[in-house]
Amino acid sequence: MNSTLKSELDAIWLRRRNYLVVPLNSSLSGYTAALGMAIERGVRAYLDLQRPDFYDIELEDGRAYVHLHDDARAVYLVAYRNSASFIHSQSRNPETNREGIDGHVHG
Repeated sequence: MNSTLKSELDAIWLRRRNYLVVPLNSSLSGYTAALGMAIERGVRAYLDLQRPDFYDIELEDGRAYVHLHDDARAVYLVAYRNSASFIHSQSRNPETNREGIDGHVHG
């Protein structure tokens, strides 16, 4: 199976209504509105296999790494990167995925 097809199969559709988007770092606050709108309408997301309830989310202008907390009705923005290659350059291998996320706080 080629990597493009595999990455499409690994994606889920993430949609939540009336969730608060909280940046974990003040430098990420400029990305919360776009992330909130994307989650409200639904967005392609990839589950982090190493961390429950953490996702890579594809946005129009970049990629966000978030923690979804359903009990609190909140999405915590952990990291953001403006690069369109953020997710697709990462292998869906959990070890590689974890390294790629931890190294990028925002871009």
